[in-house]
Amino acid sequence: MAIITLNNNSLSSISSLPAGVGGKVLQVVTATYTTNTAINATSFADTGLTASITPSSTSSKIFVATSQGVYGYINSSAPRVFYTQLVRGSTAIAEKQVEIEAATGSRNINIDALDGGFTCLDSPSSTSAQTYKTQAKLNSAADSSMIVFSSSSAIATITLMEIAAW
Repeated sequence: MAIITLNNNSLSSISSLPAGVGGKVLQVVTATYTTNTAINATSFADTGLTASITPSSTSSKIFVATSQGVYGYINSSAPRVFYTQLVRGSTAIAEKQVEIEAATGSRNINIDALDGGFTCLDSPSSTSAQTYKTQAKLNSAADSSMIVFSSSSAIATITLMEIAAW
């Protein structure tokens, strides 16, 4: 708190802004993954995209951004739900799902418009190494349905930024 003296009278001025480095980026970690990964499972499975960061303070935030090419494949007369999630360790911190209508007749469907990206601000409250990764699953693995990441060796990226707390 700053004290300002005017004409021998005391007037106090309160400042809520800390004198530290709040809001600044303290470190950045980036990883890439280019292996074609097809998931045909009803339990979450790793896509292969992962990165770790060790926060310098328990009050730090971690900003996570991922970019992943992904498509769904359906060879079924029943609709499929595709799920993706961003996890820290084994804790889901962001999730997405999309339902794709059934294939008609004998045709197969490749859905290229699935969104494989996440942006999230996480509060791990730890100074231990934190591992972030993406995972995916289907509501049904029947009829060869699958969700595919990094097709044709497309580059997937994950970026972790430690942000100093206010």
